[in-house]
Amino acid sequence: MPDRRGDIATETSAGVVVFHDGPGGRRWLALRSRKGHWDFPKGHVAPGETPRDAAMREMAEEAGLTGQQVELLPGFHRQLRYFVSRPGKLAIRKTVHYFLGCSRTGSVRISDEHTESAWLPLDEALARFQFEDARDLLRAADEFARGKG
Repeated sequence: MPDRRGDIATETSAGVVVFHDGPGGRRWLALRSRKGHWDFPKGHVAPGETPRDAAMREMAEEAGLTGQQVELLPGFHRQLRYFVSRPGKLAIRKTVHYFLGCSRTGSVRISDEHTESAWLPLDEALARFQFEDARDLLRAADEFARGKG
């Protein structure tokens, strides 16, 4: 829920960058929104909810992956900050908290917010994401995961 600060609303979201190590190597989860862009599972932080709890809830809601299926790697927490502006509407300053999760399964059940999901090798995932900050986040997540794996 946006919080008004002057003429700009602020909004906090959280998500998980998810990977799965399978027979074909490491794959990264990408979800295609109804608007057509690819992203990670993420959504709004509800009142009284921590970013970590919101990230896990959103991952379950958007990709059908639960905490029993995905382990969050300790030590990875990144924030993206950006503005969303729409003609005739209040601009929103967004902060999105991201965590890194290793999935024990390659099975995904997407929500009606998305039209498609894909488990992609790093290079293909980088090519799908349209926003540079998402690509930078994915590179950081991959580097962190390689250091832990």
